[in-house]
Amino acid sequence: MEVRNEDKTTLTNAAPAKVYSAKVKAKFTLPDAVQSDPAQHVSAVGKLDTMDRPYTVTAVYDEDTGESSVYARADTLPWVSATQRGQVGLHYGIKNGLRPVTRISVSQSFLSIKALQLGGAGTLDSDGQWFVGVGINYRW
Repeated sequence: MEVRNEDKTTLTNAAPAKVYSAKVKAKFTLPDAVQSDPAQHVSAVGKLDTMDRPYTVTAVYDEDTGESSVYARADTLPWVSATQRGQVGLHYGIKNGLRPVTRISVSQSFLSIKALQLGGAGTLDSDGQWFVGVGINYRW
């Protein structure tokens, strides 16, 4: 939901904000302006595991303005990890001498080495030809 153009309300009788110490703030990759401003404090931290890579999400509270900001940082990919990413597709196109064909494809990754996905793949064409094999994909 987009809230960029919505009005904000100022809380006047709000409870004091609970934030982490400056020592905790130094552990996160935040803009220099945030790191050097003693009025800006880390108020929450979370992990977000997206399809391509994990992220660390950090909420920062500014005690001078009462504003909060959220920063997302892409985490370093592990060298080797188990993965369960797959996809199925339905495609229409041409092959071998411009012959029209409908293709169903399936792939499943089972191991990641940094951004490389190792797994199996298979296709079935409407003309009865098929392919099954293994491969390596680069995902971005």
